[in-house]
Amino acid sequence: MHKGVQLYKCMACGHQFRGKVYLEHSVVWGAYTEEKQTIRELSLRYKVSESTIKRLLKDVSVEWKNPKVVGHGVVNLDATYFGRNCGVIAALDTSTGSPLYMKHISHERASDYEDAVHEMEKNGYVLDGMVIDSMQTLFKVFAGYKIQMCQYHMCAIVRRKIAKKTYYTHQRTRSAMLSIEFYLPYLFTYQHVGGMPNTNNKIEGTFTDLKKNLDNHSGMTKENRKRFINGFFLALGSKLERSVQKLEKKQVTRDVKPVPFNFEFAILFLMELLSSRAPLCFRLRCKGTHYFYPGKTAGRNLSLQFDL
Repeated sequence: MHKGVQLYKCMACGHQFRGKVYLEHSVVWGAYTEEKQTIRELSLRYKVSESTIKRLLKDVSVEWKNPKVVGHGVVNLDATYFGRNCGVIAALDTSTGSPLYMKHISHERASDYEDAVHEMEKNGYVLDGMVIDSMQTLFKVFAGYKIQMCQYHMCAIVRRKIAKKTYYTHQRTRSAMLSIEFYLPYLFTYQHVGGMPNTNNKIEGTFTDLKKNLDNHSGMTKENRKRFINGFFLALGSKLERSVQKLEKKQVTRDVKPVPFNFEFAILFLMELLSSRAPLCFRLRCKGTHYFYPGKTAGRNLSLQFDL
């Protein structure tokens, strides 16, 4: 031991060396992205230098590929930004929250939303409807789909345009009225489409979690930020897939119905066991009437109870 570091010595040649710490890239990357550990915290945690942690993170290759999902449902579609000329456009399945599409963008354009819808349909997903907010061009582009305007954003638009003590003759008030007039046909689509929400809160919450994770790692380069975002959506998809599988297993267990019990079969079963002189004690309960079949036990008692 030298200065708190364990030393080892080769008995053949007498060479002294330190024990090397082997870290898996996936372990360090998982702690960095999912456990919100900074590079300094990872350095202290694994007892290696910060440059080693940076090298391990740099060697991790994270690529996002839009999944091929065969099914149908309602989609939450929106975009968000993490700085100037750096953002993502994403689409989530409303019922499960699974990411169906993600792409890095520099500016938000209607063509990006068209590409997202075409890519999802190309991968086998059928859109029963979509929830979007703002950008009036999208309502014309997707005129053939059932569209729900996010009601929260609609309220925000009106609040932003209307000031106190204004009248209809004021420009901002007229602008708010025109916005309501334009979005009104799309404000209550959710009442006619099963499973469609009236807000975009699901995808907004996902963006909030992503930004909170990014805030723990200030000073990231553009490439590192892209890899981090790719890893976030990959982890989100796998996590939701595991949770859905667990729910399906529970649902299968709940759907199992008990086998109908036959009273005559129970009597024949007990008589057969008693005729074999088994050293057990059986008890049969039948809706308030009790039948006892005592027998000698071999150091313990066992009772079979049948509720009919």
